Amino acid sequence: MTSGNASSYHWSNGDTTQSIVVWNPGSYSLTVSDINGCTANSNAVSVSVNALPAIPLIAASGPLSFCQGDSVLLTSSFANSYIWSNGDTTQSILVWNSGIYSLTVSDINGCTATSNAVSISVNALPAIPVVSFNGQILSTQGGFSYQWYLNGVPIVGATDSVYHPLTNGDYFVVVADSFGCISQSAILTITIVATMAPRNIDFALVPNPTTGKFRIITSNEGIEDILIYNALGVKVFSSPNYQQEIDLSGFSKGSYFVVVHHDWGVWRSILLHL
Repeated sequence: MTSGNASSYHWSNGDTTQSIVVWNPGSYSLTVSDINGCTANSNAVSVSVNALPAIPLIAASGPLSFCQGDSVLLTSSFANSYIWSNGDTTQSILVWNSGIYSLTVSDINGCTATSNAVSISVNALPAIPVVSFNGQILSTQGGFSYQWYLNGVPIVGATDSVYHPLTNGDYFVVVADSFGCISQSAILTITIVATMAPRNIDFALVPNPTTGKFRIITSNEGIEDILIYNALGVKVFSSPNYQQEIDLSGFSKGSYFVVVHHDWGVWRSILLHL
């Protein structure tokens, strides 16, 4: 508050300067004097001091760290008006980008309060995986974890970077990084075709069906690998060396593919019933 010019000033709060700064509510008036000691009294001025609104609270609809393409809804506690650090003026904002977000609210008196800052982290998606097929094995790399799909359906247990397809169809893989962000490969259509070779691999499984143990009977030398897959195409057994007898007594009942690999580069499989 500031008075006009006078010789001396005496405010109702005791101050004696031409201007006073008022912090508290109340009625303020002023008596001035001229050089002759004559006085005059001002009208009273009523001052109201409004309380500040409560500091706004920000609620998040989900995690503050998420994958690219996702979002989180930030919502303020109720106020008369809102202005976010990104310029939005609604009670809630949908956040897609990394950054520091805060909010200033106003009440009906124009008094303001500012929230604490909220930090948002958006994690980039992993690179789109590239799938290679060498005629027998599907493979990819670069993921923290993997899931292979056949015709749009996840293959149970197919969670390695490589997979041996035994069924015709459309295959793709979904890779995840350490944040759980995922990317999907292109679809690769696989048609299983018997490998032609200058010589044939002849072998039999005895007994078939079996209660667990069975023998591989063959007249061929040079068998390098033995692989066994369940009906979903998941590898459940492998041996880098030729074994005449194999024991699957601890495996679930069902159908299995026994695949042998000859050093000619030829693969051959027989269906085993357990």
